[in-house]
Amino acid sequence: MGTRQKIAFDQFLGLATSQIQPDYSAQVKTSPVTVWKIPEKYGVGRITISPLMGGAGLVVMESCFHQDIEVFTEQTMQKNLSFTVCLQGGIVNCCQHKADVNVASGETLFARFNDKQPRMSSYFNAGEQSCFITIQLSSDWLCSTEESLQSDILTDPFWQGVFNSGKASQMMLTVAREIVNVVHQADFQHHYLSAKVLELWSHQIVLLRRLLPSSKQQLKLKAQDIARIHQAADILINEMVSPPSLLELAHKVGINDNKLKIVFKQVYGMTVFSFLQQQRLKKAKLLLSEQPCNVTQAASSVGYNSVSHFSKVFKQEFGVSPGKFKSAGHF
Repeated sequence: MGTRQKIAFDQFLGLATSQIQPDYSAQVKTSPVTVWKIPEKYGVGRITISPLMGGAGLVVMESCFHQDIEVFTEQTMQKNLSFTVCLQGGIVNCCQHKADVNVASGETLFARFNDKQPRMSSYFNAGEQSCFITIQLSSDWLCSTEESLQSDILTDPFWQGVFNSGKASQMMLTVAREIVNVVHQADFQHHYLSAKVLELWSHQIVLLRRLLPSSKQQLKLKAQDIARIHQAADILINEMVSPPSLLELAHKVGINDNKLKIVFKQVYGMTVFSFLQQQRLKKAKLLLSEQPCNVTQAASSVGYNSVSHFSKVFKQEFGVSPGKFKSAGHF
């Protein structure tokens, strides 16, 4: 193995700008949108930093390095709560006095430190195209989610450190790619970007639950169980017009139907049917926001044979009939 070049992260960014602040997390959450080009001596690519609503921040890093490189941050006194989605390439994270954490394409990483953050390093391989998005979270942001998990994240010592929080679902990867596409636009809307990140966080919560100690009311899940449930969810989304029966779905993902029902609700917090209906209505709402699509077409496009039934459940979900939603011009 060749020599791995080491460089401090603030120095790494400082080579492209003189405006970098010592507290990187605070910089991400408060600075205006900033794009740093990766110095040519190290490789090609860019790092986009954008503040979000609620005191959070977004970092999108797209890179390809000329040689193996270690980018590190020294020990700091600051709170840090973040998660990363790897869309391309891979990364190895080394936290002082902890085992290395490997994150491959399609996987996620979660980090939490309270006040004292140790030295951390990220290792990148030469010639590897990489794309990561990292969300720097804040207490205000977490409180706005109204999720029961937030108290565990903020107070439980279990959450100290860096974790591979599992393989991202197809839904999560889709949202992550949308976020990358948004930051590529010259004049993107911050509220839209914040909404997308909040949507991504809602999916991340599902992955984080597997890291929590199992309660007496829950099955102790294995990684393969989690993967099968995500696969089942993806099948329901892709085949929502003519979805498989519960037995067929269980057979497709290699799990019995009873376990599928129990574990699906444990992972997603709702039944298989409720999940399918939620995804159908979500897509129908999107279709109705497009000019050419009327209520009948939207209902048919997501698998509802009865327009009246579709209208009923749509109003129950969104508080307005699909016809009124369409005529009101909700785009």
